[in-house]
Amino acid sequence: MTFRPLRPLAPAVALLLLSSACDKKDAPTATSASSTAAAATASAAKSAPPASASAAPSAKKPGDGKATATAEGKVTVEKRAGYNKMLAEGRKLAGEKKWVEATKAFEAALTANPGDPRALAELGYAAYHANDLSKATATNAKALEAATDPQLKAQVLFNEGMVAEKQNNKELAKKSYEASLKLRPNTTVEKRLTDLGGALVRTCDKSYPTIDALCTCLKTNEKDSIMSIGASSFACTEKPQTVPGLTVLRWGGGGDADESGEHPWLLLAKAADGWRNVAELGSDYSPGAFGVNNEASVDSVTSRTIDGHTVAEITWSQHDYDANMAGLEAETYDTKNVTICVLGPVPKCPVTIPVEETSAIIYPLEPEDDEAKKEIAELKKENPEKSETKTATYAIDGTGLVTVKETKGSRPFLAPLVKGVKLW
Repeated sequence: MTFRPLRPLAPAVALLLLSSACDKKDAPTATSASSTAAAATASAAKSAPPASASAAPSAKKPGDGKATATAEGKVTVEKRAGYNKMLAEGRKLAGEKKWVEATKAFEAALTANPGDPRALAELGYAAYHANDLSKATATNAKALEAATDPQLKAQVLFNEGMVAEKQNNKELAKKSYEASLKLRPNTTVEKRLTDLGGALVRTCDKSYPTIDALCTCLKTNEKDSIMSIGASSFACTEKPQTVPGLTVLRWGGGGDADESGEHPWLLLAKAADGWRNVAELGSDYSPGAFGVNNEASVDSVTSRTIDGHTVAEITWSQHDYDANMAGLEAETYDTKNVTICVLGPVPKCPVTIPVEETSAIIYPLEPEDDEAKKEIAELKKENPEKSETKTATYAIDGTGLVTVKETKGSRPFLAPLVKGVKLW
């Protein structure tokens, strides 16, 4: 079970990226269980995707009665234990920078669970650091084919870009980083791209006279989204906010009535020359399978005047749920975030602060028979339920300086905000 970073912020750095990015959610992780910071608040810790979102036995949803697990869809306890053991060993060795040994451990994990996209992603990353570029290239290709979660795909594309850089193939590296950024904004990937001379381009990154015009651009570019292949319709739903000059747009292939697929939430701001996409506020993602269900929400939008500038604060939340294997074991990742914007002729949103993160490993199914009870008991013994929460507060002074104070736990990626960032 891995603790995954959340798409827009990805604040907790993955163990496997320690040597290149200094820690996640600003560093794209290669999916390491021990380094991704926190998910699921106590009230959300048992929330699961709708039954249609997983081929596994029905999982609990908020307000539902207990779901049940039977021997159907059985996971071999021995294989599961072997997979967990070797994955943990590989991560331990990677943390010690014993890259050759780490590749062997990840290969052993894949023997127990062939084709697992997370193990493939980590093997590709370890092979890169072991300087086995042929193995890294082949493994990354397999991981890209196997991955269904956009976050994981973005992480593998990051790995692919680093391999291309080491091979001095700058054009392929730029394309890989650009593809990664389309799936998940990330400052580490952005820096690598700009260091190679690449340009950071947000989809439909200009002003439009109307929101409908911006939506037309998004629809035109929707064909490039890997999560919209085969979508028969397109939805672009405006959600006006109480602060003038701001609105939220939920868009994506499949339409509002079709909750499958990915639906990013975009913050739009009114500029002097029209409406602009200034920030992403999470994403709804329900692939209809794989035990994955992610949900975003905008909780509040307020504004105040500081030093003659209109400063808007958008509080939003993201809940990610990922059930592994037969759905017996799941991870949740929850963040409460504040995006800070400066409104005006050229609006911008330079800072997003994850004020609360909670990661958890849960067992959402209620055993129905003795065999299922034994199986879940073995899983819990191997990988106990746990939850970790990290929090922070922030302040904006009269000069537009934003500073963050960590109040529970430590997250290295917040270091620049602890020192302070100017809004203007």
